[in-house]
Amino acid sequence: MYKHLGYKPFGPLVGKQGALYQPMYIDIAGAIELKKQSQILKPGNDMELLLFNYLPGPVSIAEGVMEANSAEPNSHRSQLFMDHFNELRKTLCERVNARGCRS
Repeated sequence: MYKHLGYKPFGPLVGKQGALYQPMYIDIAGAIELKKQSQILKPGNDMELLLFNYLPGPVSIAEGVMEANSAEPNSHRSQLFMDHFNELRKTLCERVNARGCRS
């Protein structure tokens, strides 16, 4: 499938026995062509494009993730961002039992 989309294999297979995969890349020209091919209008709607997900999978994307990706981004200089960042740092420190983390 990925070769058909314009991706090119490189290097040896990686992973573990039973879960090997081929690393692949796509060059700029291939990515531009893939984007053109991916811009298909939804049936019956001349303005709305269908979105394609080229993640390895099949994978499903949780509704909450879709909503978060469509929300207005927060500035990395805002207090809200820093609050979220510090909460994430605290959670990660707790989960990996890291020393020296501020609470």
